[in-house]
Order: sequence, then C-alpha cells, then structure tokens
Amino acid sequence: MRPVYLSIRGLHSFRDAVEIDFDTLCSGGVFGIFGPTGSGKSTILDAMTFALYGKIGRSGATGASMINQAEKEAMVVYTFRLGVRVYTAERRVKRSKDDTLQTTRARFLDVTDEAVVLTDKVGDMNASIEQLLGLKLADFTRAVVLPQNKFSEFLHLKGSDRREMLQRLFNLHKYGDDLNHKIKEGLHHLQGEHRVIDGELQGIGEASEAAVNRAKKEVVEAETTLKKEQEKIEKHKRQWEAAQQLKSLYEELQDAHKEQQSLVEQKPLYEKRQKRLRVHALSKEAKPLLFALEEASADVSVKENEYKKQEESFSQIVKELESAKQQQQQDKEDREKKEPELLVRQAKIADAAEQAKQYEVARKTVKEERENEQQLNKTLKNLSKNKEALSQRITEQKENIEQMQNDLNAYDDRDDERKQVDEAFAQAKSLDALFKSVEEVGEQLIQTKKKQTEIETKARQAINGRQQIEEKLSIAYEYALNWYTTFKDLERQKAKMMDAVKLKGMHHTQASVHQIAQNLEAGNPCPVCGSTSHPNTNTERPSEAEERLQTLYENLNTETPTLISNTQLLEQIASQVRTTVTIDEHREREVQQVEETLYEQKSNENLVAIIEQWLEQIPPKTNTVQKIKARTETLMKEHQEQLRVEQAHQAELNYEQKTVEELTKRRNEKHAEWEAEKYRWEKTYSDWSLTTIAKTREHVHEQASIINRLRKNVQQEQQSLQKLEADHKRLEEDMYKLEIDVLKSQHNRQQAEAQMTSFEKQHRHVVDVDNIEKAKADVEEQIARLKAKVKSSDERVQASTKHYEEVDAKRTTARTRFESAKEFQEKADKDWRHYQQTKSFTTLIDLVQFDTAAQLSEWVLSDEERLKNEEQKDDYERKTTSVTANVERLENRMEGKTFDEEAFAELERSYRESESRVETLKEQRTTARSRWEDVQEKHVRYAKLNKKKEHYEQQISNYKELESVFRGKEFVDFLAEEQLIHVTKNASERLHDLTRGRYALVLDSSGGFLIADYFNGGEKRPTTSLSGGETFLTSLALALSLSASIQLTGEQNLEFFFLDEGFGTLDTELLDTVVTALEQLQTDHLAVGVISHVPELQERLQTRLLVTPATAEGTGSRVTVQS
Repeated sequence: MRPVYLSIRGLHSFRDAVEIDFDTLCSGGVFGIFGPTGSGKSTILDAMTFALYGKIGRSGATGASMINQAEKEAMVVYTFRLGVRVYTAERRVKRSKDDTLQTTRARFLDVTDEAVVLTDKVGDMNASIEQLLGLKLADFTRAVVLPQNKFSEFLHLKGSDRREMLQRLFNLHKYGDDLNHKIKEGLHHLQGEHRVIDGELQGIGEASEAAVNRAKKEVVEAETTLKKEQEKIEKHKRQWEAAQQLKSLYEELQDAHKEQQSLVEQKPLYEKRQKRLRVHALSKEAKPLLFALEEASADVSVKENEYKKQEESFSQIVKELESAKQQQQQDKEDREKKEPELLVRQAKIADAAEQAKQYEVARKTVKEERENEQQLNKTLKNLSKNKEALSQRITEQKENIEQMQNDLNAYDDRDDERKQVDEAFAQAKSLDALFKSVEEVGEQLIQTKKKQTEIETKARQAINGRQQIEEKLSIAYEYALNWYTTFKDLERQKAKMMDAVKLKGMHHTQASVHQIAQNLEAGNPCPVCGSTSHPNTNTERPSEAEERLQTLYENLNTETPTLISNTQLLEQIASQVRTTVTIDEHREREVQQVEETLYEQKSNENLVAIIEQWLEQIPPKTNTVQKIKARTETLMKEHQEQLRVEQAHQAELNYEQKTVEELTKRRNEKHAEWEAEKYRWEKTYSDWSLTTIAKTREHVHEQASIINRLRKNVQQEQQSLQKLEADHKRLEEDMYKLEIDVLKSQHNRQQAEAQMTSFEKQHRHVVDVDNIEKAKADVEEQIARLKAKVKSSDERVQASTKHYEEVDAKRTTARTRFESAKEFQEKADKDWRHYQQTKSFTTLIDLVQFDTAAQLSEWVLSDEERLKNEEQKDDYERKTTSVTANVERLENRMEGKTFDEEAFAELERSYRESESRVETLKEQRTTARSRWEDVQEKHVRYAKLNKKKEHYEQQISNYKELESVFRGKEFVDFLAEEQLIHVTKNASERLHDLTRGRYALVLDSSGGFLIADYFNGGEKRPTTSLSGGETFLTSLALALSLSASIQLTGEQNLEFFFLDEGFGTLDTELLDTVVTALEQLQTDHLAVGVISHVPELQERLQTRLLVTPATAEGTGSRVTVQS
C-alpha cells in the first residue's frame, strides 16, 4: 500500500480544504513533515485512519470533537495504490444537534481505470477495507507509526518484559487462554456429536445386508413381470402407430383437396392482377417518351414568345441610345462657349475679396488683443492676491509641524519591548491551546469512562440473562430426561402387553380357523392343505374380546415408530442442551418406579381395557414432547442471542478499557508538556505574568498606535507643506508668464492698427464686402450649371449603353433557348414515332386506350402497389404448385389404401388398456426400487455413521491430548521467543547496512540483546555500551523490523511509515548521523515520513511538507510541499 493523494477539510485544526500529493512527497523515499507543536502534523495520519477505518488512529475516537469548532462537518478523501490497483476511500461526517457524530457519506471506490463504487455503506466499507488490507485499525496504526521512545525502550527491556511486549504487539495471547478455550469448546462439541451419532444409529432401524437382498429380489421380480407385459404391448403399439400414420395421411389429404379447390376459386382474381402488372410495365415504358414530347412542345411555345419580346425591347433601346448621344454633343458645345468668360470674371472678384478679407482680419485682431490685455491684467491681479494668502498658510504650517514634532518626542518608542511582548503573548496563546487540548482529552476520558460504566452494566445484565436462560435449559434438560424415562417405560409396557397377547395366541388361531372354515366351498381346494373335501366346517366363532385383542395387537404394533421417534427426539434435545450449557451429571433425579404388571394373568376383558387405556395416553404425551422441543429450541436461540450480546459487550468493554488507558496516557503526557512549557515561559518572560500578558500587550500596542499616529500626522503635514511651497513657486512662475503675455498682446495690437491705417489709404475705392460675395456666388452658380448639364448627358449615355448591352444579351439568350427547345422537341417527336413502331406499343394499345401521358399515368402503379400485386401473384403461383405437389405426394404415400374410423377406434382402445397395465407394473417396480434404495441408503448411512463415530472417538482422544499439551503459557512463550529471533535477525541485517558493516544484533541465552562489533573482531558487548547515535541506529533497525513483521500479518505490504523518534533531543552531530542513516534506506518500495519541528532536520531533507498552524483569526492549518 502506497499513499497517492489526501484531502482534509474540517478535521481538527484543518478548517478549509487542504490537499496533499503523496506521489511528489514519496518520490525521494524519505520526506519530512515539519511544523510547530499543535500545528496539525499528526492530524494527517488521523485523516488516513479515519478515511480507512472511520476512527482516529491514535485514540480510536469517533466523537464530534474531531470536527473543527468553527465547522459543522468534516470530510476526508484518501487515495492509495495497492499493487497495480488504485482505490479511494471517502468519508464525511457532521455534528448533529445533540453534539454527536453522524456519518453522511462513506464510499469505497476502485479508480484504477474508471471509478467503480465498491460499497457505500459504513459497515460494508469497514469490512471491505479490513479484508483488502488484512489489518485491523490497531495493527495498521502499529505498522504505520513508529512512536518516539517506544523502540529504544524495547531495546533495553529484560527478556520476560520483551516477550510480554511481543505478545501484545503480535496478538500472541490468542495462542494462550483463547486457544485453551477453543480446545475445550472443540472437545465439548465432539462429545456432543458423538452422542448424537449414537442416537441416530438407533433411529435408523433395520438396514442389514439381508434386508438389502430381500428388497433387491422384489425389484427383480417386478422388472421381470414388467418386461413380459412390455413385449406384449410392443405388437399392439406397432399396429396402432401404422393406423395412426394412415389416419394422419388421410386427414392431411382431405385438407390439401380443400386448399386446391380454394385456389381454383381465386384464379380470376389472379389473372386480373397479372393483366394489371403487364399494363403497368408497358405504361411505365411508354409514359416517359410521351411525357417528354408533350413537355417539349409546350416549352417551344413559351421560348418562342420570350424571344419575340426581347427583339421588340432591343429596337426600342437602340432609339433611346441615339437620342442620348445627340443631347450629349449639344451640352458639350454650349459649355465650351460660355465657361472661359465666366472664369475670367471669377478671378477678378476673388482678388478684390481677398484684399477686403485682410482688412477685416486686421480690424478683428485689434479688437481681440485689447480684450486680451484687459483679461490678462485682471488675472495678474488675482494671482498676486493668491500669492500673499499662500505665503501666510506656509508660515502657519511650519509652526504646526514644529508643535507636533515636540509632542512626538515626548513619547518613548520601545520597539524591542513590543516585539518581546508579542512573542510572549503568542507563546501564551500556544500554552492556552495546549491546556485546552488537555481539557479536551480529559473530557474524552470522562465520557469514555461513563460509556465504560454503561457497558459494564449492560454486560452484567447480559450475563444474568444468560445464566437465567441456562438455568431454564437445565430444567428443560431434566424435564426431557424424565420424559425420556417415561417413554422407555411405555416401550417396556408395550412389549409386555404384546407378549401377553401372543400368549393368548390360541384364541387368535381359533379365530383364523373359524374365518377360513366359513369361506370354504364344496369342490374348491382349501388354501391351507389343498384338499377339495371339507368334512367339518362347523367351528367355534371367537369371542368379541378375542377379536378386540387381535385389533389392539395391531394398534400396539403401529405405535412402535411413534415411541422410537419420541425417545430419539428427547435424547436429541438432551444432547443439544448438554452441548450448550454445563449440566451437573451427578445431580440426583427422582426416578419413578413403575409398578410391574403381570399382563398375561389378566383376563381378556381386563387386558383390552389396559391396552385401550395405554393407547389413549400416547397422543397427549407425544404433544407434550413436541412442546418440550419447541420450548427448548426457543431457549437455545435466546441463549445464543444472549451469548452474542454478552460477547459484544465484552468486546466493547475491552475496547473502552484500552481507550481509557490511551486517553489517560495522552492526558498525562499533554499535561506534563503543558507544565514544562509553562515553566519555560515563566522563566523566559519573568517580567510578566501569564494572567496579565494580554493587558500588557494591549497597553504596549496602544502606545505604539499613538506613536504611529503622531508620526503619520507629522508626515502628512510635511507632505502638505511641500505641496503649499510647490503651489507658491508655481504661482510666481504663472505671474511671470502673464506679464510676458501682456507685453506680447500690446505688441500685436499695435501692428494690426498700423496694417488697418495702411489698407484704408490704399483701397478706399473698392466696393464693400457684401456686393463682392454676391457677384462671386452668381459666377460660381453659372459655371456649376454648365458642368452639371454636361455630366447629366454623359450619365444618360452611359445608362443607355449599359441598358443596350443587357437587352442585347437577353435577346441572344432567348434566341439560344428557343433553338435548343426546338431541337429537344424534334428529338422527343422522333423517339415517340420510333416507339409507336414497336411491338410493346401495339400490345399496350390492345390492352388500354389513351391520348395523353396523364391518361397513361393512371395505369402506372406505385412501388408499394406493384410489390403488393407481385407478391400476391407469386404467392398464388407458389401455393398452386405446392398444393398440387402435396396432393400427389399424399396419394402416393397412401398407396391406394382407405381409412376405417371404427376399426381405428377399437385398435386404439386395446392399445390404451395395455399401456395402463404397463404403467401399473412400472409403479409397482418403482415402489420396489424405492424400498430397495431406501434400505441401501440407510445401510450406507449406517456404515458412514459407524465410521464417523470412530473418527470422533479419535478426535476426542486428540483433543484431550492437546488439552494437556497447551495447559499453561509455555507455548505462548515459545512463539514469542521464535518471533523475537525472527525480528532480531531482520533488525541485525538492517543495522549491518546502516553502520556500513560494523554492528549486528544477537541474542544471549536469556533472550537479551547484545551488539556484535565486527571492527573489533566480532566482540559481543551489551547495548548499554553504545553511544547515543549508535543506540538510535539500533533502535531504528529494530523499529523497521518490527513494523515489517506487523505488516506481514496483513494481506498487502504497507510501503510507507511515519517516524516520530524525538529528534528535538538530539545534538547536531547525532542528528547528522540519524539523517544520513535515513537517507541510506532503500527507497524503491519504502517511503519514510519524518515528523518533527527541528529546523536543522528540515534543512537536511530535500522533500518537505510544511504545516502552518491555525491562527487566532480563524484560519485553519495549511500545508505546503517543498521539493
């Protein structure tokens, strides 16, 4: 088994979903799981065991406390590889209203190829995983986790203590008391079976070889008689079968004649269908030709009309094109004549307009520059006011900053003290969390003890219930034995009464003689002596009492099986009770002494009364036996159920006791850890108290907050001052630019005024601007009209030309289509005239009359109609041929014979009577065979039971010998010693590899460990002489060997384990030695996870899973893979 993927959500400190890729972690063989105490490192293993077994591996707990306090549910998804298969285990639980754990999902899937759900029920899932892995939860946890200090402790244990630990690790106790208990149970069971076989042998009855031979003889006689009768019936059977065959042929011939007559009546309809199919075939051939001719003629008429219309359109467009060209020439000549004069006039007007425009621009410039000067002077005045206000604000800001700086200097900023207080507060919170975990374990311990008490109460109740039922079974046992004695007495009474009746047998003989004499007839032989002469037929008739005794004798004989059955049933009940409960065999039972009665001395009348009274008591006593059986069976079932409940409670009690021990140990360990951490905290932070550290931290952070706020305010004010100074400088620059702009505006205005004065002197004679623009517009309008007219005539010519080309193309196309249609019409007409000369056309004209293709279409059938007519025609022809051949065949088979119904009935009656006789004889033979087989079966069973009885006697002897052999603990000690030898050998090989061939482990005569030092000639010395690093390597070798041995108890190898060996107590040199040893492990089929919080070990391992603890703000634990 190798992990592939793990997802955790809501379990312990893991609040949000966390995913772990074990393929990446296990790729290097050795990887580390690092994080501070309480971060959730061990929860990763808890998630694995919870996904597989539904319980937390370290404690076996399944309470609601496993769910994160801030969450309502927890979910784990674990994927692992087993050989070539890949499986996924999913479990999701939620906290119910009464704070108990409720499973909402439990699925086990095979995801090797496509996901296949193997089971989705909790019980089935647990059983499936245990069966697949071959390990229970405790074995899996022992094989996967190597807890710290346990295996080094194992190294230094004494021989007896080490054997005891091995017995506990490998469950060897099952070979001690458990094995002795099983041997006693087996012996008890075998003794009970032996008694049952004795009872069954008595109940089989007569099954000797002689009885088998007698039954076999009866079978042979029955088979001989049957064979003779079967030879007689065979002749009757052949005659009856021949007559039966002739009758069948006669009836079949009559049916064939009827069918032949029916086909003759259907012949006109057949001929009609045949004609319709012939016309259909000819019409289908002629229709396309005639239809093509009709369509071609219609198409020629249409195409001719289209061609004539296109010719008329072409003549009209030619006239339009000539008119457009003439108008185009006239418009061009008019433009060439008028356009030059208009252009000269347009140039003169444009020159005058340009000179007026320049004067207008100069006048506008003077106006704009005067307005600009006024606006700039106004803006310059406003900027001057703003500059004075800004200077005042800068002065005030500098004074404010100086005051705030003085306030800041009044506080003492102690950053180092604040950091130290934060560290103390964080560790105090960890201490608080650790104390809460102690309280949680304590609460779990209280609940477990409470549950343990409840289970003990239930277990005591179950034991009391079982003891009460066993007492009832003991009473039932005595009751059965008393009734067994009663029925044995009844058997003895019956035998004596039958003997008494036999002693009076002369009366019985006399009655028989009287009966025979009364039935003798003259001339017929006597059934006793064979004589035909009967001189004395007057015999004395027996009395009524004698006849009644004869009847009661037979009734007594019929009660024998009932007595035997009841006796066997009572003995079986007693045997079953003895195998279930322990019966005090020495307990005295009252035995009623039955008064012996001399039945042979009784008169016939008294003997009849005694026998009748005896017979009357048998049915109620039999009913009583059945009630005893039913009551005993009920008690046996109740005992089994009570025993099962008791065992279940005992198992729960053992489990809860183990849980209490583990929880007590965990609570003590966590409490010791809390005390040590508390002492370390108080020693490190002696200036503060755990109870006031929170207020101290609050006060320090409040001071820091004030200092930070003052610094921030000073910084903001300084930034504001810098901004004001920048604005002041920008104002000065803007004012300088405005003064430059005023000077430029004055210069521009003066230049424009000079231009206006010069223009007024030179162009006083020019017309005003409005008249110039109007004249200019008139000239431009006349030129535009000339150009538009020429353009319109050009466009008209182009459109007419294009229309001419389109119409000409359509005319050509219409002519081509008309000529093509004429050719197609001529071809269709030729094909039709050619068809009219054929024989098919002549035949068609003889069958139907038509003028058009539409008339001919009426005779063409659809595919469905044609197929239907063809099938009906073919079916008629096939039936006609078949019936004719069948009539001929039947007439030939009858060979001219006739059939007589009365003779056939008489022959059948005779044959049936013979059959009936044979069946009766067969039943007699079957009965004889059944009796023979029953005797044979009883004989076989009798032999088997004797053989089985001998086998049980041998088994009982063997069990008694085993009981003496396995008494005490010698065998368990022997197994523990053998297991220790195996573990030591495996560990020695691992230690030899880890120490590069220097050390090996060996056992001394008392089972203690010794170290063989091959660098010193193989010298053997105690393990206490090893250094710290050497001791760790030796313990690690033992740990790996023990883990591998535990895994062998499962069906599959667990190719990974977690090592938690207390690395925090190792110095740098020893830690280096340990890590080097771990890296030397074979990693092809083994992945090792090292759980630690030591930074030096974290630096050494290349592949790491970092676990970040949960925060006070509510964030759960996180994981990060580093490779």
